[in-house]
Amino acid sequence: MFYNYIHAKPNGDIFYIGKGKENRAWFFYGRNSHWNRVVNKYGKPIVSVIADWNEENKAMVFEKFLIATAKYFDFKLTNKTDGGDGTSGLKRPDLANYNKVRINPLTGRCGALSKTSKPICVEFDNGDVVFTEVGGDEFARQLKMPIGSMSFYLSTGKSSNKYGIIKVWKP
Repeated sequence: MFYNYIHAKPNGDIFYIGKGKENRAWFFYGRNSHWNRVVNKYGKPIVSVIADWNEENKAMVFEKFLIATAKYFDFKLTNKTDGGDGTSGLKRPDLANYNKVRINPLTGRCGALSKTSKPICVEFDNGDVVFTEVGGDEFARQLKMPIGSMSFYLSTGKSSNKYGIIKVWKP
């Protein structure tokens, strides 16, 4: 079982978003120096698990969505990447070219980082969880659905049998 979690300062301000299993959220070793400075300054973090998943890849996609949402709302995070790139354990990815472009999951094409589009995360009935920052209108076009339908799902969070959408998350 995998999960997404947050670390917050004692005043409730979120400063870290992660993906883990077992007791990872409560292990405070193996964190980056920025995380350690925040904890040294403000004290032991408040740990909250916010989502559970049966598959690691879904937790990774949702981690990307949560980090993008926090950044959209100008949270100052100690995360070193935009999430979704780690593995179970302490292996570190090659970050040389990370954050220069994002790949749209539906088209497979690269594009510049989005500064205006809100992050969206969608779970489909086939088990896929997709994160995108292309915006609701473009995402609807790629799914070949009416823009108004996507707007409805985004505003209500409701599912859609017609388009295979189980759940939609947005900031």
